[in-house]
Amino acid sequence: MAAFFSKNKFAEKFLSHRNLLGQSSGVFLFRVINSFLSLVLSIILARCLGVKEYGIYAYILTIINLLLIPASFGLPELITKSIASYSAESRWGLFKGILINSTKKMVLSSSIIIALSLLV
Repeated sequence: MAAFFSKNKFAEKFLSHRNLLGQSSGVFLFRVINSFLSLVLSIILARCLGVKEYGIYAYILTIINLLLIPASFGLPELITKSIASYSAESRWGLFKGILINSTKKMVLSSSIIIALSLLV
């Protein structure tokens, strides 16, 4: 039976998809827990801070989330795709290069946004 699974391409794909399903279910569980804790934190903050102070808190969080869009430059999606392809092709120089360059760009763009925010 082991020889059947080692030679059968369909079985290899099926087994790799099961592994992917297990990993993605872990991410899903993490997101559900994160959403629940965010809801609980929002309720606690709303009760403790009051209407005006919680409104200020929510306003500041919204501004921060909006500023994250230009700060990331779409790099998280690019990095995810590039790292997957570079590691599959064993192109370790490019792998290391994209990590270093993307970190530099994120730090630079974040610094610019922080400086502009401080001026405002």
